[in-house]
Amino acid sequence: MTSHFYEFEKNKKIIKKCLVVIGVLIITSFLLVKWICFQQKEINKLKQTQQIEIQNQVQVQKKQVQIQEQQSFQKIVQDKDQDNISLRKTIQSISSRGTQPKNYTLPNRESLLPIKKKEYVGEWTITFYTPSKSECGNTNGITKSGELVIPGYSIAIDPAYWGYHTKFYFEGLGLVEAVDSGNKVLGKNRADICVFNKDMANQLGTQKRKVWLVD
Repeated sequence: MTSHFYEFEKNKKIIKKCLVVIGVLIITSFLLVKWICFQQKEINKLKQTQQIEIQNQVQVQKKQVQIQEQQSFQKIVQDKDQDNISLRKTIQSISSRGTQPKNYTLPNRESLLPIKKKEYVGEWTITFYTPSKSECGNTNGITKSGELVIPGYSIAIDPAYWGYHTKFYFEGLGLVEAVDSGNKVLGKNRADICVFNKDMANQLGTQKRKVWLVD
């Protein structure tokens, strides 16, 4: 009887120890799972943060590239302005000779500079016309927009694509403004530049020029 009691007590202690060990293992496993979940959340947060930083860096780089491209383009335009000032003056001077419209006053070409914002709109086909009766039906020099023509500055465009008073930068010619239209000026990449000298208009003929839209 005593030996059985002793065995029972011994087994009871062993069971208790086992239960304690099992309890410790359960608690440890629970804590380990919690720790793993916490670490996974932290890793996900870190990944999200890194992705946001990468996206921000990409946006910053894109912005820097755009700024550099804009600065580069402005530099090109400034250089071309310097290179073409004499050309524009020559065109202005020569194109203003000939039959001028009534009450015409030669404008100050340099007041049209500087050019601020541009958007490349392609390579255009350009021709030259005079505000003569044979070409315009009158000698008043009044354009379809109601403005007086300006030699080397006023251009005719297709109003189906461009509005009157839209300004453009023509490579090699400088700033121009759409104030007129004509039945032979058709298409998006087409312009007719006003001059007062028919011989010059014929001599210049048809040309290809890169064009930028100016705000």
